[in-house]
Amino acid sequence: MIFRELPRDRFLRLVEESRDRPLTDEEVAFLERNEAADPSLVDLRSETHDVFDLLQSASVDLSEPVPLVEQKKFEDRILRKVNVQAVREGVQYWTPGFIGAGLACLILIAAFQVFQTSLAPGQSKSSGDASIVRGSEKEPALVLPEFESKEVALRPKP
Repeated sequence: MIFRELPRDRFLRLVEESRDRPLTDEEVAFLERNEAADPSLVDLRSETHDVFDLLQSASVDLSEPVPLVEQKKFEDRILRKVNVQAVREGVQYWTPGFIGAGLACLILIAAFQVFQTSLAPGQSKSSGDASIVRGSEKEPALVLPEFESKEVALRPKP
């Protein structure tokens, strides 16, 4: 399938190429014909040339060498980033975090054990009563009330 280039697209392509190479007589005639037919293309061509001139003036001149001090700073920054990345990938970077997480787990386990053993010595259950009694025989005991659960039966719709 062959695609035909639209005249405006061809005009823009030729304007851009005119900066890089000399145009043929046929291409110059095409540009002039389209500029005569559509005056907005003249403005478009001048804007395109202005943009190219701006880009050309803003380009970096590599004929002047980069000062050695700036080059050394740049190399130091790159090496520092590489070293930081290598350290972060190593185990030594993450070791304090692993130790902290392990200590937090041990503290939680110890707290759970202390809480569980503080309930165990004075805890008793009577076989007929489901309430929990805490305290020794000499101290008054705290009796927690037993809550009754009610079962609700759903009746099918008639």
